[in-house]
Amino acid sequence: MHIEHTDESSTQRRPNVCLIDDDDIMLSLFTRIIQRSGCDVEAAKGPKEAMAALSSTTFDLVICDLRMPDMSDGEELLGIIHKSFPQLSIVMMSCDVPSEVHERLIAAGASDCVTKPITVATVSTLINTLNNPELCRLPDAS
Repeated sequence: MHIEHTDESSTQRRPNVCLIDDDDIMLSLFTRIIQRSGCDVEAAKGPKEAMAALSSTTFDLVICDLRMPDMSDGEELLGIIHKSFPQLSIVMMSCDVPSEVHERLIAAGASDCVTKPITVATVSTLINTLNNPELCRLPDAS
């Protein structure tokens, strides 16, 4: 009788992140940072691209800019994503997130709010807080 041993690491996969920002330079910079953290990333420039990506691909995490001109702001997009994909972890990012805005975003469905610029350590921490055992756990890059 042959008993097959399965290596736990073979069942793990790289985290897949959807990055949403309206600024090409920020998309490029944050895409590289997210990739360096050990994740796959799909960049979406604004709400329309984001919804198309979210409808066609499975993501573990969304990182979304709070300020976008195509909508009143990222808060509106947060509500749409949370309603359409309630199981998805959504992290909002901005240069400044006052405590009352932070509380409102969490109440609207955000998993967390982070301050720009994001770093490899920030992304690693966000991925490691996801409750998904099939994901690779990323090393802390602090």
